[in-house]
Amino acid sequence: MSSRAASPLRDRALAAALELLGTDGLRAVTHARVDTAADLPAGSTSNYFRTRQALLTGLVERLAAEEQADFAAAQAPVDGESLIVALIGMLEAQSTRHRVRTRARYALFIDAANDAGALAPLLSARRDFEAWTTRVLRQAGAVNADEATRLLMAGLDGLLLHRITVDPDAALERPMRALVRACLELSG
Repeated sequence: MSSRAASPLRDRALAAALELLGTDGLRAVTHARVDTAADLPAGSTSNYFRTRQALLTGLVERLAAEEQADFAAAQAPVDGESLIVALIGMLEAQSTRHRVRTRARYALFIDAANDAGALAPLLSARRDFEAWTTRVLRQAGAVNADEATRLLMAGLDGLLLHRITVDPDAALERPMRALVRACLELSG
């Protein structure tokens, strides 16, 4: 997390920047547009984030914190059926209620692909989710939980990307059941 102290205006700027990123794309994230979207006086965002890179770093940190808070509040599934239900719920939330945040995360991942420093917080949050996924897959009976995690994460990414770009109403239950079944049946 940033070493800079939290402030309501800084938080407003980051919330507005996240909304701009998730709705209008990376090019929309400028200090001036963030000030306008957050209803802040001109120059406010640049007081907290001197450069565009600092603003993007703040965005990555905020996104990771929001997603980690959601993740920490989630109940860990204990078997294959509860895992399916939990994952469908997560995909529903990420593609509806948190759609803008999900689009922002993908935009940041793409932008940071060639910048190890910018990518690090995103990858850290992802590793936390991967570790959780490996644990619950083991608990649900996966023999090869590491390989199953890679398969499940790729499937989740594909389903989520499909829902936020191609078909927002794409059915989730049938593909999720097939995906979890395949993960649990992977041999060691």
